[in-house]
Amino acid sequence: MTIHTADASLAAARPVAAVHDRLVWPPYSGASPAEHVPAADPFREVRWLAWPSEWRERGMKILDVGCGTGHISVGAAKHNARADVLGVDASETAIRAAKDRAERLGVGNVGFAACIPHDVESLGETFEFIYCTDVLMYVSSAGEVLRHLRNVLQPQGVILASLLGAHGRFGVTMIRDILRVVGHGQISPFQALLARKLMDATNDRHPFRKQEFAADLRSDDATLAHLFLHPEEQAHTVRQTYELAADAGLQILRFEPAGFYEPEGYLTDPDALRPFADLSPEQRRGAAELLHSRIRMHNVLLALPGFEMRAPSVGDGDWLDAVPVRSRMWQWQPVGGSNGQAGGLSASQSFWSIEHKGQFGGWQAQVIALCEGDRTLGDVWGTVSAHPGLWAVDEDQRVEAFRAFIGKCVSRSILHLTR
Repeated sequence: MTIHTADASLAAARPVAAVHDRLVWPPYSGASPAEHVPAADPFREVRWLAWPSEWRERGMKILDVGCGTGHISVGAAKHNARADVLGVDASETAIRAAKDRAERLGVGNVGFAACIPHDVESLGETFEFIYCTDVLMYVSSAGEVLRHLRNVLQPQGVILASLLGAHGRFGVTMIRDILRVVGHGQISPFQALLARKLMDATNDRHPFRKQEFAADLRSDDATLAHLFLHPEEQAHTVRQTYELAADAGLQILRFEPAGFYEPEGYLTDPDALRPFADLSPEQRRGAAELLHSRIRMHNVLLALPGFEMRAPSVGDGDWLDAVPVRSRMWQWQPVGGSNGQAGGLSASQSFWSIEHKGQFGGWQAQVIALCEGDRTLGDVWGTVSAHPGLWAVDEDQRVEAFRAFIGKCVSRSILHLTR
């Protein structure tokens, strides 16, 4: 298939396509077509967030920009039988692998086309959901690509995009710049062997922090090329991400994981937190980025101006009719009881080597355990209201304690409320 192209942008896309023609990402073997394909719906969390009152009914037209060998496209189509999924990539080698993957897995509601991200309008379609990860950071004109994506986004649609984090990427950038020096200003996938040796040679004081890249050190050349060897690479701070979105005519709905973009994720002293209370969301998220210091990639949900995520709230009059679902961004483990006490649940969420934790016991652990399937908050309350841990207060106080706990879990993105 011939690459769809706009002449002005082809030159910028060609070096990136060349990397992936040589070393397709993610690596694909026709003998293992299910490799890297998500075991669950990769976009369910986005549907909960963007369309909480109708996520079950939405078939959706999905565009996967920079689809590589199709692992996400195929996974989305496989888990959303009513969805119409299209994956595009600048690498024809990757597109051939993606088509082969879909055919071998028998997934029919997904198609693929060779197309640079600057030219998505040539597809002649618009989309409710655009997935664009591992793309904007590897083009010299991320703002231009976002403007093209905006042109094919439906009015009530959203874009999930990723950008390299400028602060957390610092150590990787140093290794990349060494490779550019020895390559006389050029980056080549054939430098993978040298990249591996440089990674191994860094000491524990180097900003690269090789202990965080142990898996990459043992990985194949395609993975190393993805990490170090792109000829174009752009990293952004939170502030620059806001500027990029505004220039493209888009609004930022949220960063993910949301809890890591709030100062409360790092500060517990009320006096230390007080100065952040009156800051704008952009300022708060920028401050949280600096407090974390090692965010290597930003995941951001974007939409056209005026779009609102109208999720149910514990402040609604019919809040007990909402359906609570546990976020997949958290890992849950049972905690054994002792001295005759019942056990509970622990939750952990890791984001670039920083971990947030929570532990729930008693009636709160029971609430979390019940938040699955189609149970409403009313159903959950009907079960948990008889818990001995709530008997010490009257009924109104019990309901308010339950409401406050659900509200806290929603604010930390432990739970989402849907309909």
